[in-house]
Amino acid sequence: MTRGADTSASEIFARLYPEIIAAGGLAEALTAAFRSAGFRDLRAVAREDGAADVDLGWGRFFVHLAAEERWFIFDLWWRGVRLLGGTTPDLLTVVELAGARSSGATLRELTNGWPCADSDEIAAAVDRADPALAVALHWRELRAARWAEPIRPLVEAAHADPRLRKLRPWTSHLSLHFSRCVGYPFTHDLPAIHPQERGYLVWDGDRLLGSADGPEEAVALVTAVLPADCAPAVLGTADDLD
Repeated sequence: MTRGADTSASEIFARLYPEIIAAGGLAEALTAAFRSAGFRDLRAVAREDGAADVDLGWGRFFVHLAAEERWFIFDLWWRGVRLLGGTTPDLLTVVELAGARSSGATLRELTNGWPCADSDEIAAAVDRADPALAVALHWRELRAARWAEPIRPLVEAAHADPRLRKLRPWTSHLSLHFSRCVGYPFTHDLPAIHPQERGYLVWDGDRLLGSADGPEEAVALVTAVLPADCAPAVLGTADDLD
């Protein structure tokens, strides 16, 4: 980027976010705004990518700045799940949302009180500490996803198994994995099914368990080696389980 382009970008940023420039950065501006609003226990920490991170106790609140228009982009994460997100041009709205969550506000209260914030059913299930419902909703999404059409028979066969149905499904390049936790990062200690041009391969880490011609046979290879205590999936992440 040329020197002129740098100057232009800086001028645009200063025009869009004068209070951020005056405070010395996004984290500093947020921390000062928390104090002014009465949330003196909240403090924003600067991230390397320019965003700010706020530990709310009831989740972590991340705030980014849009580059070409004035938008504060926010996301609330808890137990490895994105509970809420949205955009607003108003710094005070960000402060109020974070402050309300730190005081124990539910997702329903946040989305009802601040229309700029959006959430979904899976997030609500996690917020209510209902991992079984969150897992069921993930299965519902996967079974209905149009992009998953090539592995539809495999997904249906796995969902039909009562033990796999209690695990959190996730996919990577159309391979089907199962996690012992609802949140990301997921666990990688259970076998995964990898569709081939013809049939399936079932891998347990770096160990090939076998090949299968049909989805039911592939699922059977997985369930044959599942630990007795691997289901149902719990709230949290793989790091929490470790």
